Amino acid sequence: MLTKLHHFYRSHNIQTVLYRNGKRFSSSSPLKNVQHRCTEIRIPVPWGHVAGKWWGRQDVQPVLALHGVQDNAATFDKLVPMLEVDAVLALDIPGHGWSSHLPQGFPYDFMDAVSLMRFVIRHYYKWEKPMVLLSHSFGSNLSFVYSAVYPEEVSKFISIDCARHQMFVLPGTTVSSMRNTMDKILKYEESLNPPEYSYEGLLEMLYKGRRGLISKKGCEILLSRGMSTLESGNVCLSRDVRVKLNAFGRLTEESLLKLSGRIKCDVLSIQAENGTVHNNYKGKVFKKTVEIILKNSPNSKHIIMAGNHHLHLDDPEPVAKEINKFLL
Repeated sequence: MLTKLHHFYRSHNIQTVLYRNGKRFSSSSPLKNVQHRCTEIRIPVPWGHVAGKWWGRQDVQPVLALHGVQDNAATFDKLVPMLEVDAVLALDIPGHGWSSHLPQGFPYDFMDAVSLMRFVIRHYYKWEKPMVLLSHSFGSNLSFVYSAVYPEEVSKFISIDCARHQMFVLPGTTVSSMRNTMDKILKYEESLNPPEYSYEGLLEMLYKGRRGLISKKGCEILLSRGMSTLESGNVCLSRDVRVKLNAFGRLTEESLLKLSGRIKCDVLSIQAENGTVHNNYKGKVFKKTVEIILKNSPNSKHIIMAGNHHLHLDDPEPVAKEINKFLL
């Protein structure tokens, strides 16, 4: 297997990060100011590859970082160099960043992304120590479910501005939500070619589309990993348009609360003051899940910080300070 993987990486001119079963992981000095110590990786999967950025040492088990929907691994570019850890692996969730899109006819399902975490953690790298999960928004939804399904495999879970609304279905809307999504999938399948823009036009479109939840500089960072250059010289978003349709795999309020009760690791929940948690029905359900999690572990904490949804990208220093205190 290692020979085949090395051949795959050599043929794609990619640096490798590979582990053998039973390898013992050691610790050393923390990761600090390591923007130059970042390796691009590719993890082979049946439909192509999953891309990622590996920060820091390559002989240790890293913190696993997961981004929000329609974002990519670059969302952690400003935060990671400030973290006092040995290594971080930030993945591009399938259909995002530089990861392969799913084949036509296969919609994106929330639980499929959770299964990908399992593949990376236990099948591909075969990490044995309990994981530290760092995640934002939709990525926090994935980490939430993984921490509940495999509570013995997660030691710490850091959630940045996650309202859980992307994994939550309102009572009585399950069927209509699925019907709407299936109809949109057929529409998107008819034309998966994204519209073309100049770079300035794409940047402006992305910035306006985020409705003040991220700065224009933050949008530039996301585009560094989130756009493709076309033969015409124009650019387009590299993500799969179908990732916007996330109705499949959503959970009920009852399921969310039960999952919350299964999370036993230490949790740091960071909520942005001007983020995605609102005082509506979904926001109240989110607060219920936080209350249950805080009861599960005396070391867990929920804090509200100044900033917008992408506070870890626009103003990473205060966020990094809280994370480092939590990890140490």
